[in-house]
Amino acid sequence: MAIDACLNFDIGDELSNIDVPTLILAGKYDEITSLKSQKELQGKIRNSRLFVFDDVRHNLLIGENNEILNILKKEFK
Repeated sequence: MAIDACLNFDIGDELSNIDVPTLILAGKYDEITSLKSQKELQGKIRNSRLFVFDDVRHNLLIGENNEILNILKKEFK
């Protein structure tokens, strides 16, 4: 099944090859991708920044989250 392929797909060893600035957006209460995992991801990608949204779970775009839009505008002028 496709879900099995996703669960077993691991590119962790390749993350250090990313050589462009990377913005990682995370929800503090994400039940699918833990904050610990997001921090590990940041640690493996050079020149990456992690923004954690306090009152958010997995889907950062649910509701009115103008903070995301402001961050994107600031980071990608």
